[in-house]
Amino acid sequence: MISSSTFPPLAEIKSTTSVGCCRTPGVKGILFLGYVLCNGSNCALQKSNPASFRNNYEAYFADENEKKHCDCLTANKEVWLFSRYSTGWKCGLHADWTELKACVNDYFQETYGHKRRRYFYVTLLRDPVKRFISEWLHVNRGATWKSASLKCNGQEASIRDVPFCFTGRDWRGVTLMEFMACKHNLAINRQTRMLANLSKANCYNSTGMTEEERNSIILESAKENLMDMAFFGLSEYQNYTQFLFEHTLNLHFVEDFKQHESTHTSRQPISQDDLNKVARLNYLDIELYQFAKDLFLQRVHEAFIEEDIPVPADLMYELETRAKHADANFNQHQSQDGAKNAKEGKVISETNNLDKFVVNNKDSARENADSLVDDLRDDPR
Repeated sequence: MISSSTFPPLAEIKSTTSVGCCRTPGVKGILFLGYVLCNGSNCALQKSNPASFRNNYEAYFADENEKKHCDCLTANKEVWLFSRYSTGWKCGLHADWTELKACVNDYFQETYGHKRRRYFYVTLLRDPVKRFISEWLHVNRGATWKSASLKCNGQEASIRDVPFCFTGRDWRGVTLMEFMACKHNLAINRQTRMLANLSKANCYNSTGMTEEERNSIILESAKENLMDMAFFGLSEYQNYTQFLFEHTLNLHFVEDFKQHESTHTSRQPISQDDLNKVARLNYLDIELYQFAKDLFLQRVHEAFIEEDIPVPADLMYELETRAKHADANFNQHQSQDGAKNAKEGKVISETNNLDKFVVNNKDSARENADSLVDDLRDDPR
C-alpha cells in the first residue's frame, strides 16, 4: 500500500524536468490531464489569460469565437502543450490517464513525424465534495458527456458496462439526491478513476472481482500515477500551485493565479447532511485527495527550501497540523486493533496495523470524508 511515507523527494522529480520541459524542439511536451470541472470556471493552468511563459516558448490564450484557444507551438511549429485548448479532444472527450497513455504518442507521431519524444503529465485536483457538486450543477443545466469514448485496452466501454443514468436527451433538472442515487454515475469518485490505469482493474467490466478489490486496485494505481507525474496542483491552493509549477518545470507565468473565493458551488444552499452524503459516496476521491494534499504540501515546502525562500507560516502550520492529525488517527486505529486482536489471542505487528489503517479501509476513508466536510464549512476556497 502507498502511504505518505513513500513520497519521493522533489529533487528526484525535478531531475527529469528541470532543464525546461519544452526547450528542445520536437522532443518534449506537457500534457494536461483535465478532470471534469476540476476548478469550476477557474482552471488556472488551462485558462490563465494571457498565460505567456517567461521562457523560450510562449502560450497566449486568445478568445476566438468566445472559446479559449492556445497557440502553443515550438519554433518548429509543433504543439508542446497538449490540452483541449491547444489541440482539442484528440484523445477523446475529457480523456483520462488510460486513454491519454494509449493515444498521445500516436497522435504526435502521425501529426509531426516519427521521433523520440518525452511527455510530462500535469494535472489539477479539486476538493472532491466541491467538484462533485459542481458537476451535478453542470449536468442539472443540461450538460452531458455522451460522446466520451471511455476507451481502455483499445475498446470503448459498452452501454452494459456503463449504462446511462437518464433517458432522453439529457439529465436537465436532476436533483442532488437523484444524481447521487445512480450507481453508474461516472461523477462518483471521478478523479480516482480518471487518474488510474483502468486496465489493471479489467477496464469498465466490473465482473470477475469484488467491488472492494476493484476499488483498491484503482486507488493504488491513481496514487502511483499521481506520484509519477511531472507536476500536479490543487485548485484550492492557486498561489502554491503556480509556485510549484514554475519551480518544477522552469516555466513562469506572466500573471499570478487568482483564488476565486466565490464559485457556483459555494453559493449553493446545501445542508450539512447532504454534504456528508456526498463525501461518503466519493470516499475514494476523498482518500486520493488527502494523499495528494500531503504530497503537494511536502513538495511546496521543499521548493521553498530549494529556492532559499523563507517558508510561509501558514504552510508550516498546515504541515504540522496534518502530521499531528495523521499520528493521532494512526494511534487510535492501532489501539482499537490491538484491543480487538488481544481478545482473539493474536499478535499483530506494527506493519499490519499500518496496513489496516491506510487507504483501502472504507471506515478510515469515510472518517476522512467527515473531517473534510467539517473543513468545508470553514474554508470558502
